[in-house]
Amino acid sequence: MIKFSTIIYGIKGMTSSKTVRCPFLFFRKSTKAGCMTKLSQTKAPLESNYQKSVRDRIIREFPGARVAKAEPSRFWQGVPDLLITYKGIIAWFECKREENAAKRRNQEWWVRKLNEESFACFCYPEVKEEAFRKLHEFYDKHQIEENA
Repeated sequence: MIKFSTIIYGIKGMTSSKTVRCPFLFFRKSTKAGCMTKLSQTKAPLESNYQKSVRDRIIREFPGARVAKAEPSRFWQGVPDLLITYKGIIAWFECKREENAAKRRNQEWWVRKLNEESFACFCYPEVKEEAFRKLHEFYDKHQIEENA
């Protein structure tokens, strides 16, 4: 939940009511001398919080699935965040808190390479539903192949 607070800047003679833009924050100059009030915060949720919500949804939608957080190392830099195993089949999700979030070196290469071998994709809020639909299709396809 976003908390609204007052920030003291110590600017004398500030009497107008203008909006000042700062990175990720919007402030309104107060009529009280030296105060600026935060109007809203546009910063996206932390990637770790978003990643946890994705992990929880995977476990809910795929009973028995195991989800492990992949820790990058010197040799595996850029490997996707989440390793998903369901009925012995592996898939990968690279979570980003927003579409424009910075990507590490090699992340696109890893996602492309792992998608050729099994399933891997970027998952950020703007395409979350599509990513889950593709994950369902991937596991459904392998379930049909096993039964054939």
